Amino acid sequence: MKAYEGTFIKTNGKERHMRFVKLKDLSDSFIDDNISGTGTTKTYKPGSELVWDIDEENWRIFNYKTITDLIKSFELDETDYM
Repeated sequence: MKAYEGTFIKTNGKERHMRFVKLKDLSDSFIDDNISGTGTTKTYKPGSELVWDIDEENWRIFNYKTITDLIKSFELDETDYM
């Protein structure tokens, strides 16, 4: 599966480096097992995307508008993030 690595500036001005998987690249079963809520769709600011943070093992928002370097892609075995 395709995963990504990039760094951006958070809204508090601090830099965040993140390795992540985009929602579209996650299996339906993984999403079902890791999302809970009211069933309503959340919208994000333009340039922001909900992603799975591989290292924190949780959902995070990646801000493409404040990236500080090129985003790199790499292959990740599904068992590495479960």
